[in-house]
Amino acid sequence: MFPQNAAALTLQGKVFNLTGNYKNARLNFRKALEQNPDELSARLNLGVMQWEWGQKTVARQTLQYFVDYYRSQPNLTGGELQIIAQACIYLDRFRDANNLFTDATEMDKNLWQAYIPWGELFLSKYNIPDAQGVFDDALKINPNAAEALLGLAKCLSKSNFENAITMAEKALAINPNLVAVHDFLAELEITLGNYDGALDILDKPLRTNPNSLSSRTLRAICFFFMKKMSKFAEEEQRILAINPKYSYLYYQTAEVLSKRYLFKESVEYYEKALELDPENWAARAGLGTSLSRLGKEEAAKQELEKAFAKDPFNKYVGNLLTLFDEFPQYKTHQTKHFTIRIHEKDDAVLSTYAKQLVEESFAALNKKYPFDTQESVILEIFPEHDDFAVRCFGLPGAQAFLGICFGNLIAMDSPRARTKGDFVWGQTLWHELVHVTHLKMTANRIPRWLAEGIAVYETAKLKPHWQMGLDVPFISAFKSNRTLPLKDLDSGFNRPTNPGQVTLSYFQASLIVEFIVEKYGQQKLLAMFPKFKAGLGTNQVIEEVFGKNVNTFDEEFKLFVVQKYKLDEIDYSYDPREFAAHSNDLVVFLSKKLEENSSNPFLNFQFGMYYKKEGDFETAIPYFQKAKSQFPNFIEEENPYKALAEIYIETGEKSKAIKELSALTALKGKDARALNLLADLCLESNNNECVVEALTKAIYITPFEPEVHQKLASAYLALGEFEQAITELQINLHTEPQDLAGAHCDLASAFLKAGRKPEAKKSALAALEIAPSYERAQEILLASME
Repeated sequence: MFPQNAAALTLQGKVFNLTGNYKNARLNFRKALEQNPDELSARLNLGVMQWEWGQKTVARQTLQYFVDYYRSQPNLTGGELQIIAQACIYLDRFRDANNLFTDATEMDKNLWQAYIPWGELFLSKYNIPDAQGVFDDALKINPNAAEALLGLAKCLSKSNFENAITMAEKALAINPNLVAVHDFLAELEITLGNYDGALDILDKPLRTNPNSLSSRTLRAICFFFMKKMSKFAEEEQRILAINPKYSYLYYQTAEVLSKRYLFKESVEYYEKALELDPENWAARAGLGTSLSRLGKEEAAKQELEKAFAKDPFNKYVGNLLTLFDEFPQYKTHQTKHFTIRIHEKDDAVLSTYAKQLVEESFAALNKKYPFDTQESVILEIFPEHDDFAVRCFGLPGAQAFLGICFGNLIAMDSPRARTKGDFVWGQTLWHELVHVTHLKMTANRIPRWLAEGIAVYETAKLKPHWQMGLDVPFISAFKSNRTLPLKDLDSGFNRPTNPGQVTLSYFQASLIVEFIVEKYGQQKLLAMFPKFKAGLGTNQVIEEVFGKNVNTFDEEFKLFVVQKYKLDEIDYSYDPREFAAHSNDLVVFLSKKLEENSSNPFLNFQFGMYYKKEGDFETAIPYFQKAKSQFPNFIEEENPYKALAEIYIETGEKSKAIKELSALTALKGKDARALNLLADLCLESNNNECVVEALTKAIYITPFEPEVHQKLASAYLALGEFEQAITELQINLHTEPQDLAGAHCDLASAFLKAGRKPEAKKSALAALEIAPSYERAQEILLASME
């Protein structure tokens, strides 16, 4: 039985829609409009259903009514303005929609319902701050607005996974039957790869609405990634039987593929979505993004421009197109295996080192990981962090990220994009280059723990001075049972429960890789790749490759950690608050502690620091030496190597200071001050090989510092390596040296020593253009003409 008035018909139609009785929902909305053509809610719902069922032309006709209605009605209520605003979204009148939502909420201060579609509009354009503000405003009016809580959860999911879940669960407590909340929570589980968990969640909304297209789409995605293709096909058929034009089935599948870095596969599904609905601008934007990550910029731009033409308020797409418009400002270099793009203001300084490092890494890594080398790998280095963030995420921010490898494309910050001295750009580049190997060998199908574990491990193995050096916090977490079991280690990256868990997960993963290589060999590590490539999960791969379950594997790893760090012999416990609390009786306190346990390197170090401050170097030195012997990788901010070097500098024992700083920087090549101090001491001692070793590392921290290149060139000249000196002095010209004429003159002198008189003449003339009476330049000019 159908009700006899338009309002009741509309209400019943909404119930039909929410419970999956779509045929009767449409029938009710039409009947309502027959009785009252101005039943706005019925018209909006009918138009939206026409739109979602692929009847775009009919839907526009239905919804265009709202524009005419707005123009003809002088005294509209806030509720009416809200409905008109919602209609404008489907008519691509986004600015009008935004203005109408503003008018609606100003006219009716209690109309919290208007904030929900308004916030969703901002979310669809990747405008997270405004979306969050709108949902917050709704909750100020109605703290129990479940839809607003869900909106906030969506905003938070971009930055704080746990808070997003908490917010969604609050919404669920208010309205347990809200299908969208269940869908959202299921999406989060899909993000984590917990497909069984997602399917469990989706059982609930499907009891409310067995024909929910969104819930069934998420079920299909679970089956897709569980490799249950027959079940995927069943869901696919059921969804398309309900709505033959439901392109979001393929669009959302493509989105998850893209998040998994399966860009080639995502292109296929974005294209399938566009076959069903060429006006799915989100799918077109996704297609463009995936093409860009495959290095196909021209094809990507074409798709992104089509999407942006119809959706000009999409910040994600707009940002990417703006960035691509800036690409002519980037210089391109081609090496044997890499295409390198560097911004013109960084190119003269960075390109030489980038080209050397990428090919060095290729030569080293390809021996251990025989990956396909036919396709050139693209490297892009951005001078502005927000440009890097846009390249990777479409939006500025993401300060925690330094570089990202998509497989055949690496994007990263330039050292100019970070605080000087804080960013080891060489380490980041090497780390991302390692990712190329396993991503290529597994077709981008590798769990996060193994991907990051290999990258950290191989960086430390091949470049020990670029190790993470997180032994101390890891040992603390390990001894207090705060490390994650292998089966849950991916959650340490994707769903951290404390601020330090992500970095510790990187380090733990690298130790697991080290354990595999040391106990089972490199071939066992490589044997995991085809398993992951075939779509198997961590637990199954461990069983098939190592012949044991993941829990037994974990126990073996724990034993490896105990043996590696000699935890049965050495006590690494360290609480700086204890030392601070005993500042007045530190010697008594430390003596007692050392009597109880002489194997603690930190106690020995603290004793050494006490005597160093007292000026009693003779007593301090043995404590520092013992701390080093107990824990060779003691490379914290304050460490025994640094303390001993400071003592030896003060006592005039430069050779001993050099030895300590060399040992420190061999383990910790991230300390620009230590590297420069070492270089200065070596220059004073005419130890030019040491200067080269120290400053070659410093270049990958502070490449824009003129002094680094000047001192390095001086060392090369002393060693008779004139071409290397010339390279450094040429780069020096682009680092804004204080004495530019002198910099040209230094280069001219190096050219002269190398027997390259024409270049010497040119550089001497460049110096004389700046300082016409520069006597040294005049002398070099004359010598170059002999």
